[in-house]
Amino acid sequence: MTPTEKLTIDRLSDVREIGHAFTAEVNYPGGFEFGAFASHWGSLLETGIGEIFVIRDGARVVAALGCAFVDDCFSGRKMACENWWFAHKEYRGIGIANQLFDAFEAEATKRGARKIIMGRLETPQAEKLEALYIRRGYKPLEKTFVRDL
Repeated sequence: MTPTEKLTIDRLSDVREIGHAFTAEVNYPGGFEFGAFASHWGSLLETGIGEIFVIRDGARVVAALGCAFVDDCFSGRKMACENWWFAHKEYRGIGIANQLFDAFEAEATKRGARKIIMGRLETPQAEKLEALYIRRGYKPLEKTFVRDL
Protein backbone atom coordinates (compact mmCIF):
# COMPACT_ATOMS: atom_id res chain seq x y z
CA MET A 1 0.00 0.00 0.00
CA THR A 2 1.20 3.52 -0.76
CA PRO A 3 1.48 6.38 1.71
CA THR A 4 -1.38 8.88 1.62
CA GLU A 5 -1.08 11.26 -1.31
CA LYS A 6 -2.95 14.33 -2.50
CA LEU A 7 -4.81 13.71 -5.72
CA THR A 8 -4.15 16.16 -8.55
CA ILE A 9 -6.73 17.46 -11.02
CA ASP A 10 -5.30 15.43 -13.87
CA ARG A 11 -5.79 12.23 -11.82
CA LEU A 12 -9.44 12.78 -10.80
CA SER A 13 -10.50 9.77 -12.84
CA ASP A 14 -8.48 7.63 -10.40
CA VAL A 15 -11.35 7.97 -7.89
CA ARG A 16 -14.12 7.03 -10.34
CA GLU A 17 -14.32 3.46 -8.99
CA ILE A 18 -14.38 4.57 -5.37
CA GLY A 19 -17.06 7.19 -6.13
CA HIS A 20 -19.32 4.53 -7.59
CA ALA A 21 -18.62 2.14 -4.69
CA PHE A 22 -19.25 4.82 -2.05
CA THR A 23 -22.56 6.07 -3.47
CA ALA A 24 -23.80 2.50 -4.06
CA GLU A 25 -22.90 1.26 -0.57
CA VAL A 26 -24.49 4.20 1.26
CA ASN A 27 -27.40 4.47 -1.18
CA TYR A 28 -26.46 8.12 -1.77
CA PRO A 29 -29.36 10.12 -3.24
CA GLY A 30 -28.69 10.74 -6.93
CA GLY A 31 -25.88 8.21 -7.22
CA PHE A 32 -22.54 9.05 -8.79
CA GLU A 33 -22.06 11.03 -12.00
CA PHE A 34 -18.37 11.34 -12.74
CA GLY A 35 -18.79 14.45 -14.92
CA ALA A 36 -20.48 16.37 -12.11
CA PHE A 37 -17.95 15.06 -9.58
CA ALA A 38 -14.98 16.05 -11.78
CA SER A 39 -16.41 19.51 -12.43
CA HIS A 40 -17.02 20.18 -8.73
CA TRP A 41 -13.79 18.72 -7.40
CA GLY A 42 -11.71 20.05 -10.29
CA SER A 43 -12.78 23.55 -9.29
CA LEU A 44 -12.06 22.93 -5.59
CA LEU A 45 -8.63 21.48 -6.34
CA GLU A 46 -7.77 24.23 -8.82
CA THR A 47 -8.62 27.02 -6.36
CA GLY A 48 -6.87 25.27 -3.47
CA ILE A 49 -10.08 25.16 -1.43
CA GLY A 50 -10.33 21.39 -1.64
CA GLU A 51 -8.10 18.36 -1.36
CA ILE A 52 -8.64 14.68 -2.00
CA PHE A 53 -6.36 12.36 -0.07
CA VAL A 54 -5.96 8.86 -1.48
CA ILE A 55 -4.33 5.59 -0.56
CA ARG A 56 -3.47 3.15 -3.32
CA ASP A 57 -2.81 -0.53 -3.60
CA GLY A 58 -0.68 -0.50 -6.72
CA ALA A 59 -2.42 1.92 -9.08
CA ARG A 60 -5.90 1.34 -7.60
CA VAL A 61 -7.30 3.90 -5.16
CA VAL A 62 -8.58 1.84 -2.22
CA ALA A 63 -9.44 4.68 0.16
CA ALA A 64 -10.06 8.40 -0.24
CA LEU A 65 -11.13 11.47 1.70
CA GLY A 66 -12.38 14.66 0.05
CA CYS A 67 -12.35 17.85 2.09
CA ALA A 68 -12.61 21.62 1.85
CA PHE A 69 -10.89 24.39 3.79
CA VAL A 70 -13.17 27.38 4.27
CA ASP A 71 -13.91 30.21 6.67
CA ASP A 72 -16.62 29.62 9.26
CA CYS A 73 -19.59 31.79 8.30
CA PHE A 74 -20.13 32.96 11.89
CA SER A 75 -16.65 33.46 13.33
CA GLY A 76 -14.57 33.86 10.17
CA ARG A 77 -12.09 31.33 11.52
CA LYS A 78 -10.63 28.78 9.14
CA MET A 79 -12.17 25.31 9.36
CA ALA A 80 -11.64 22.01 7.61
CA CYS A 81 -14.72 20.16 6.40
CA GLU A 82 -14.73 16.52 5.38
CA ASN A 83 -17.13 16.13 2.45
CA TRP A 84 -16.83 12.38 1.90
CA TRP A 85 -14.54 9.51 2.64
CA PHE A 86 -14.57 5.84 1.87
CA ALA A 87 -12.47 2.68 1.94
CA HIS A 88 -13.27 -0.41 -0.07
CA LYS A 89 -14.62 -3.15 2.22
CA GLU A 90 -11.61 -5.41 1.82
CA TYR A 91 -9.33 -2.63 3.10
CA ARG A 92 -11.25 -1.77 6.26
CA GLY A 93 -9.98 -2.60 9.73
CA ILE A 94 -6.28 -2.32 8.84
CA GLY A 95 -5.61 1.32 9.80
CA ILE A 96 -6.44 3.06 6.54
CA ALA A 97 -9.02 5.34 8.18
CA ASN A 98 -6.40 6.58 10.63
CA GLN A 99 -3.94 7.10 7.78
CA LEU A 100 -6.49 9.29 5.94
CA PHE A 101 -7.40 11.16 9.13
CA ASP A 102 -3.75 11.82 9.93
CA ALA A 103 -3.18 13.35 6.48
CA PHE A 104 -6.38 15.41 6.68
CA GLU A 105 -5.67 16.67 10.20
CA ALA A 106 -2.06 17.52 9.31
CA GLU A 107 -3.24 19.54 6.30
CA ALA A 108 -5.87 21.28 8.44
CA THR A 109 -3.19 22.25 10.95
CA LYS A 110 -0.86 23.40 8.17
CA ARG A 111 -3.61 25.62 6.76
CA GLY A 112 -4.41 27.15 10.15
CA ALA A 113 -7.82 25.54 10.63
CA ARG A 114 -9.29 26.07 14.08
CA LYS A 115 -11.72 23.17 13.85
CA ILE A 116 -12.49 20.11 11.78
CA ILE A 117 -15.99 19.02 10.89
CA MET A 118 -16.60 15.35 10.10
CA GLY A 119 -19.89 13.86 9.01
CA ARG A 120 -21.34 10.43 8.68
CA LEU A 121 -24.24 9.02 6.76
CA GLU A 122 -26.94 6.80 8.22
CA THR A 123 -25.50 3.48 7.11
CA PRO A 124 -24.86 0.07 8.69
CA GLN A 125 -21.35 1.40 9.48
CA ALA A 126 -22.66 4.46 11.41
CA GLU A 127 -21.87 3.18 14.91
CA LYS A 128 -18.34 2.15 13.91
CA LEU A 129 -17.74 5.57 12.37
CA GLU A 130 -18.99 7.36 15.48
CA ALA A 131 -16.72 5.24 17.65
CA LEU A 132 -13.77 6.10 15.38
CA TYR A 133 -14.56 9.81 15.55
CA ILE A 134 -14.85 9.75 19.34
CA ARG A 135 -11.57 7.80 19.70
CA ARG A 136 -9.90 10.54 17.66
CA GLY A 137 -11.29 13.31 19.91
CA TYR A 138 -14.34 14.42 17.92
CA LYS A 139 -17.70 15.08 19.56
CA PRO A 140 -21.22 15.10 18.10
CA LEU A 141 -22.40 18.48 16.89
CA GLU A 142 -25.55 18.07 14.80
CA LYS A 143 -27.71 15.73 12.78
CA THR A 144 -28.44 16.47 9.15
CA PHE A 145 -31.70 15.66 7.43
CA VAL A 146 -32.42 15.36 3.70
CA ARG A 147 -35.58 15.36 1.64
CA ASP A 148 -35.62 14.71 -2.08
CA LEU A 149 -37.65 17.16 -4.15
